[in-house]
Amino acid sequence: MDQRETIIRYRIERAYESLEEAQLLIDNQHFDAAVNRLYYACFYASVALLMCHNLAASKHSGVIALFNQHFLKTRIIDPEVGKTLNRLFDVRNRSDYEPLVRLDKDEVILFQQRARQFVDTVIDLVRQHLPQEE
Repeated sequence: MDQRETIIRYRIERAYESLEEAQLLIDNQHFDAAVNRLYYACFYASVALLMCHNLAASKHSGVIALFNQHFLKTRIIDPEVGKTLNRLFDVRNRSDYEPLVRLDKDEVILFQQRARQFVDTVIDLVRQHLPQEE
């Protein structure tokens, strides 16, 4: 396994770990922190997919722009699913950096469902580009 493949597989692992972390945070009513982990789950999956296509960016906004350009606008990924990354980026920024922003359980549960669908969809595409593990 080459280094690029190792990093892609690591990003897949981190995406699913972040979904698990979000569940723990939701279970303990830490909704703002849960959204952070949901965003990162989608971010890690996106980075893995970009790497499969030899694309990279140094900033989150760059990753999102490349993802939108190559997978959302081209409809490789269903736009409703793909917009999850953009939505979570915005909500995470608001909850992390704006004062007095608190997320409630119902909206976080909805984001959790969307993030899970996003990660599963993106990782399915990533796995198409990876050799099967033995």
